[in-house]
Amino acid sequence: TLALSTVPHVWSVLFPVFFSSYSLEFLTVHESELRFPISETKPCTEMDTANNTVCINSDDLGRLIGMTIMFCIVIPITVSKTFRRFRYSLAWKLHVLMGFLYTVD
Repeated sequence: TLALSTVPHVWSVLFPVFFSSYSLEFLTVHESELRFPISETKPCTEMDTANNTVCINSDDLGRLIGMTIMFCIVIPITVSKTFRRFRYSLAWKLHVLMGFLYTVD
């Protein structure tokens, strides 16, 4: 159930691009500012309604890719009966690692 709410929440930043006529603006690391703890701040607002643009940076892109892989590929594999039957300790360690990475993020 966590994946059912987390994946749409992470992808919701792109809903205006998918469902409206907003354009997507991607900022490189040089255009944004790195701050502790290794996250970026944007020089623009995330959604500019005046210009119909959505602004994302590499931090957002990493979260989109990472959470999608975590919840749609890795976690379903770790809870599958076939994988747990043959590699139980690896499935358990991978599942705990994914939980830790989710908590840190």
